[in-house]
Amino acid sequence: MLALGALGMSFVFIGFLVSQGTISLIDAAWVASVVLTLIFVLVFRGPCYAVAVRC
Repeated sequence: MLALGALGMSFVFIGFLVSQGTISLIDAAWVASVVLTLIFVLVFRGPCYAVAVRC
């Protein structure tokens, strides 16, 4: 549930940046894909896998 909240807040923030003209839509799509990948790794692999350390 926390991951869904983080994902939603990330997309809201990215949308805000696009609407203000801070970043372009192409850059926003790239950032959104990176955020989505990181959240996927954290949820399904765990934090140790995401930062490449042994726990």
